[in-house]
Amino acid sequence: MTVARAIGSILPIVNSRYAASERVLIQVGPARGSGGIADVMRAIDDWARRQGRPSRVINTSCDGGPAKRLVVGIAGVARAAVCILAVPHSLVHVHSASYGSFLRKSLVISAAHRLRRPLVVHIHGGEFAVYVANGSSWRRARVSRALQRADTVIVLNETVEHTLRDLEPRADVRILENPATLVCGVATDPTSRQVLFLGHLERHKGIDVLLQAIGKLQADGLDADFVLAGDGEVERTRAVASHLPHPEHVHIPGWLDTERVHQVLHESSIFCLPSRAEGLPMALLQAMGHGLACVVTPVGGMGRLVDDGETGRIVPADDARALAIALGELLRDRDLRASLGARAFSLIQDKYTPETVMRHLDAIYRDILDRRSARAVP
Repeated sequence: MTVARAIGSILPIVNSRYAASERVLIQVGPARGSGGIADVMRAIDDWARRQGRPSRVINTSCDGGPAKRLVVGIAGVARAAVCILAVPHSLVHVHSASYGSFLRKSLVISAAHRLRRPLVVHIHGGEFAVYVANGSSWRRARVSRALQRADTVIVLNETVEHTLRDLEPRADVRILENPATLVCGVATDPTSRQVLFLGHLERHKGIDVLLQAIGKLQADGLDADFVLAGDGEVERTRAVASHLPHPEHVHIPGWLDTERVHQVLHESSIFCLPSRAEGLPMALLQAMGHGLACVVTPVGGMGRLVDDGETGRIVPADDARALAIALGELLRDRDLRASLGARAFSLIQDKYTPETVMRHLDAIYRDILDRRSARAVP
């Protein structure tokens, strides 16, 4: 899409109700990609529309090869800049991960700042603290400028919060947990002996550690099925799984759409995500919202969400033996699966539904506008 076409698609907003007295929420980020950020953006947009509030979503990413993602990213940044220019009475909410995602979004952040729009920068992904801490002075300066320009920076866990506060102490950095989409009204039946992994099939999600743990469990003669669903290194994961003692019990379907995710959550009783780095994964929230007993590592927001022995089990990262022991205990003990899953289900219902999280986000929006109004008073 050319910049001219982008301008043509956005300018009619000026003459619509979106340019009237209501504050227009403009979200910028990977709205059409697979993964948790897109889920969060959809949840915010759905909430805004249910509240009768004008909302725009500008997509900056897609699934596909590097060239396609680059073209969509550049076009998205151009459309976002034009939309922010065309809608003066707006609040801009930019969603960003690390590396190329942040570099693209820094252009949008700069545009919103120069046009004096209220601005939220929402940092997703578990690697942003490393991205900052191990970055060059140029990278750290770029992140620092973004923190200075934002009215509020939203993060998912304390690790990123502390990293950003150390980098820019004056920044308003706040933790806001992700909403649990696909919340289920009835908890999953714990009689199932199926273990589920949902996420990118790659090293930082710990898929290699999980495969090692599955090998140990199968070598010990434990009868269970394992579903490892997601995109990423699908063929490589299948190749490794083919060498396990019982590969017929390990199913690797690739990426699943929302309906199939809902189904496979119902079919499982245990969820496992042995990540090395995380923000606050949507898959974990969804699994807890379906009443699965969850086994995770204490990285990112997972250690904050899961209370070991109460709402799930926590094992060290990079420890296949500890992971196998925890999974084995749950597979052998139906009552333990049921009790952990039930308490996880109650926690999500009480504190992590989209309605609850959106109320917290709305309070952040209102605080930003109040601060802006106070500064405008002579």
